[in-house]
Amino acid sequence: MSAKANYSLNNFDDALRDFRKVATEVTSVEGAESKYRVAELLNKKDKPAEAEKVITEFIDQKSPHQFWMAKVFLLLADISIKKGDSLQARATLQSLKDYYKVDNDGILDEVNAKMNSLDQNKPNTEKIDNQQNNVQQ
Repeated sequence: MSAKANYSLNNFDDALRDFRKVATEVTSVEGAESKYRVAELLNKKDKPAEAEKVITEFIDQKSPHQFWMAKVFLLLADISIKKGDSLQARATLQSLKDYYKVDNDGILDEVNAKMNSLDQNKPNTEKIDNQQNNVQQ
């Protein structure tokens, strides 16, 4: 697939064009990966609104490929973080942590790393509130 070759060579414009050709459906693994890559590349090109639109299409198409579905939600969390909406990012990541059951494909590791990063970037008042909540429990 030339899309993957272009992607690996950082020819993102060509990769985006090629991935779009295959991203019309998400029932095949190639289609699911391609749709994810389209959203990812749009986000890289600083087009988060377009990326979110592709993500919404992906979700609505109900892909059977859980790995790529999880990757889409990770990307959605990244977009939320970039937009300054850490609450939405945290909710998205928590849902993945709660419901994604495969533990050996790197998804949950990525979820935990992103959640830890969000925890480290919390304002001090949030950290104090969380510490107080943990003491009370």
